Amino acid sequence: MNKLLSIFAPIILVITFILSGSVFIVYEWETAIRFQFGQIQNTYQKPGLYFKIPLIQNITKFDQRIQTLETQRELFLTFEKKNLLVDTFVKWKINDPRLYYAAVQGSIATTNARLEQNIKDGLRSEFGQKTLQEVVAGFNPTSKQTIRQEIQNTIVASAKIYGKDLGIDIIDVKIKGVELPDEVTENVFTRMKTERDRIAREFRARGEASYIETVAKADKKRTVMLAEAYSKAEIIRGDGDEKAANIFAASYGQDQDFFEFYRSLQAYRNTLKDKSDFLILRADSPFFKYLQSQ
Repeated sequence: MNKLLSIFAPIILVITFILSGSVFIVYEWETAIRFQFGQIQNTYQKPGLYFKIPLIQNITKFDQRIQTLETQRELFLTFEKKNLLVDTFVKWKINDPRLYYAAVQGSIATTNARLEQNIKDGLRSEFGQKTLQEVVAGFNPTSKQTIRQEIQNTIVASAKIYGKDLGIDIIDVKIKGVELPDEVTENVFTRMKTERDRIAREFRARGEASYIETVAKADKKRTVMLAEAYSKAEIIRGDGDEKAANIFAASYGQDQDFFEFYRSLQAYRNTLKDKSDFLILRADSPFFKYLQSQ
């Protein structure tokens, strides 16, 4: 038995080695290329169990999941030579393993480096044709998109064409941020503050002018109303005095003695309202005519 084991053990090991080297697995997130003497023989983009000739053929696998490239922030010049700090991210995945291997030897780092350069070249060209105002707040009513969205669409279209040469699909390209450099931002904030102060002063001046105008109109209206009221009051008072005079005249004509007596009583009442009131008159003064004994 030991002699048989010693004879067949090496054979079993060789067979096991050959079988293990003849089988390989491609998982759901992978794609694979089969090489024979350095030449591409076949590609495997579906998961499963596959066979190869050991020692003659070898397998190289790639990650077929969506990859993310986040570009470094870089300065780009606008049309009026203003600096802008821009950073983006790109989503991509392998589409053609043969072409991908031929273009970048299956290196994700190399792919990201070439993509980043292509994206930055496109951004440099697009920003160079736009003003700072257009990039920050521009809107195209024809396409109903912001200028930044139009730039993104242009970059995506350009990247998709470039990605085909690398054997990859560009899923999306987004501009994460567009900012001014710190030294420029401070100057912009200073100008914005100055502009807001100017607008505030203008509003205050308008308010003050409106206040003065409103007060002047109110004073004028008050003066006119008081004048009209005084005029009406004088007219009414004149009418009353006229009617009183007519009444007095009519009363005087009907009974002169009674009228004089009534007028004297009114004079006494108006003159001697308080106990401290006194008059210094001659005893035979007509004022006391109706107070003297008959």
